[in-house]
This record gives sequence, structure tokens and C-alpha cells, in this order.
Amino acid sequence: MKSNTYDLIVGGAGIVGLSHALAAVKKGLKVAVIERTPKPMGASVRNFGFYWLIGQQNGEHFDLALRSREVWLEMIQEAKIWARKRGSLFLANSKTEADVLDEFHSLTQNQPYETTLLNRDELGKYIPSMSSSSIEKGLLSATEIQVSPFQAIFQLIEYLKFKGVDIFFSEPILYVETGKVITSSRTLTAKKVLLSTGSDIYSLFPEEIKHQNTTLCTLQMMKLKVHDKTKLPKLPIATGTSLTHYPSFDICPSMSKLKEQLSADSPLLNEWGINLMIGTTPSKDVILGDSHEYGTEKFKNNNEINEFLINQMKEIIDLGDFKVQETWNGTYLKTIGKAYFHSEVEENVHLVNGLGSNGMTLSFGLAEKHIKEWLGEGIHKEKELI
Repeated sequence: MKSNTYDLIVGGAGIVGLSHALAAVKKGLKVAVIERTPKPMGASVRNFGFYWLIGQQNGEHFDLALRSREVWLEMIQEAKIWARKRGSLFLANSKTEADVLDEFHSLTQNQPYETTLLNRDELGKYIPSMSSSSIEKGLLSATEIQVSPFQAIFQLIEYLKFKGVDIFFSEPILYVETGKVITSSRTLTAKKVLLSTGSDIYSLFPEEIKHQNTTLCTLQMMKLKVHDKTKLPKLPIATGTSLTHYPSFDICPSMSKLKEQLSADSPLLNEWGINLMIGTTPSKDVILGDSHEYGTEKFKNNNEINEFLINQMKEIIDLGDFKVQETWNGTYLKTIGKAYFHSEVEENVHLVNGLGSNGMTLSFGLAEKHIKEWLGEGIHKEKELI
């Protein structure tokens, strides 16, 4: 029988909430996770499944990302999560994009990005069928990991259950105060409550979230069924739009020139916030995305964006015959100017949210940081949350 009393109750079964549950149960704490939907349905299952170290700037959050990578490798092994652990590949489709890759590689030699510049012949080992003759250079990064967004969260949930975490689905949290959580089905008590509810910013402590400097972001993606599997890229692919999307590349002197060129070449890149990336699934389908529209949650799929993404992809690689198997939207909460926000809204009641597109990259490291802080980092007894 499941308990009504816990050391930690987590509201939200996305990657942020599950990461905190994992960090806590590793410390021997009694943990419950409460999710309002019948299964995870938010941004954590509507993305590429990329752990993306190369997108992180140096500093504290880079260290959190490095620790997250270690935990991902542990979970891939222990929870039997499908993964590709061979890194990522950035393609330069213009001289300016190639200049940015050169500069980034040169400027980060003393940092653990593990990058290698590749010429066109070397790129052919990873991309069997490049479309553009202008692609002469790529940047191979060894640190990235891809998991399946359609599987990984569910495999992590099963692992947490095996480790003794109680997980309640289809139970909206109706009320929270210090030491108490009331759901649609039960009343629970806990020493700590952590709420990480993603884009659901209206149900719990909406005024506190409103005061944070955040914005909703809706992305649009699709899955393609490719007839000739030999044409599939062997690594996740990022493009020139990715260089402008990730702040880690802002150190490059040619970045301002690249942003100007991309904006002039296609205003739709900025209008729709395009970050053209390509991944593959365990079933050897292609995940293609994505767009970024800020300020609200959108539910209707924009076919113009889909067509634009497909046309942009065709300029890079030739997949031969394919059909669009599935399209979807996903919405996440992004903190403007910071990697996330953490607020203690009542004593021992915490909100952790707003990681934006960095949930898969930062969550494990961030969760360990929080649990260690709440345990007093060894000053207090390990099982006593302060």
C-alpha cells in the first residue's frame, strides 16, 4: 500500500520533476510524484530527446550540464534507455557559418566540448547524402546524447517505481501548503514539496509565476518515415540556425555577421524562430524541427512552418522518398535572461521551472544541486530535509 507521508512530494512528471525524484531517492528519501494527466504529455515527450552540452555557456550551468551527462549515462545503463552517445554534428552551409565553426573550435580548446573540424569528405562518413555542394565544413562534438523522446521519460518512470518512488497519475493537485498536498484523490504530507509543472502556469501559485521573468514558447516538429534507411544521418544534425540559437556560440566574432545574413536571406527564420535540427529514432524514422513562437501556447499546427522546415532540410541532406508520419506542437516555459527560476513560495514549498529547451540537458544536475542543498550538503543527517 502506498504511503500518505513522504520526505519529498514532486508535482509534475516531466524531466525536471522526475530528476528531483531520482536525486532524492538516491539519497534514501521517501518520494512521491503526482501528475495531473494520465501519462506525461508535456514538453518532455515532445522534443528531440537531445542532451545538448554544446549549447551551454561556460559557468555554473555548464557544470550542471556536465553532471547531467554523467547521470544520463548511468540511467541509460540502469534503466535500459535507448540512446545514441556519439555526439552531434554542426554543418556549415556558407563561409560565414564555417567561420563561426572555426572560431568556436579555436576559442573552446580548453573547455570540455570535445570538438573536431571536419572537411566535406570526412562529413560523408556521418551523412550519406548531403544535398548542398556549398557544405564544405562541419563541427563534430563528442559530448551530445540522443534518447528517444517517445520512450525515455516512461523508462525513467518505471525505474523510479522500481526504486520505490510512488507515482500517482490522473491526479491534479488542488491545494498546497507547508507540509501538505491535497489532490483530487488524497491528502498527503511531506517535509518538502517541489512543483515543476512546465507550461501549466495557471493551476498552482500563478501569481508567483507571473512575477517571474518568463515566457511560454511553442515549438513545432514532425516525424518523417524514410523509405531508404541508408540515407539516414548517423548523428544528430544541427545547422547555421542552431549556431544563432544557442548562446554558447555568441563568443564567436563572426556571429553578428551570421545573424544579419540569415535574417536577410530569409525573414521567416526569425519570424518563426527556426532552429533546423535533424535526429533519428530507434525505429529509424527522422525527427525534424523546430520552430519557436514566444508569448503564448498554440495548439493548431501551422502547415507553412512544416513546409518551410522540410524545404530547409532538403537544402542540407537528401533523404530520398519520405512521408510525414506525424506532426505535433510542444510548449515549454522559458526564463528570460536565466537558465531557470527557483522560488520558495511558502516554507518548504518550492517552484522550479522555466528551463526552456534545456530540460533534458540541465535537469539531472540541477536536481542533485537542490537535493544536496536541502539536505545541508552533509551538515545535517542525510535523511533529514531542512
